Amino acid sequence: MAGTLRIGAGAKMVYPVFVDGVLFFIGDSHISQGDGDLDGTAMEASLDVVIRVTVRRCFYFSTSLLMHHKEWLIP
Repeated sequence: MAGTLRIGAGAKMVYPVFVDGVLFFIGDSHISQGDGDLDGTAMEASLDVVIRVTVRRCFYFSTSLLMHHKEWLIP
């Protein structure tokens, strides 16, 4: 998935995994960002976050999903 998402507390991201042994990475946090980190307009932030990773083998979908404000969105 590419781009910037504006999500808040309680949001849930769901990612499909198509290979065994996949790794998970979380990038740095921004409080504001222009057209991507490469143009130099991102403002870095120190955030306290709680991240829970759950593997669900019985939930199939073909794209990333975002649950925000009780709605499923395709980012």
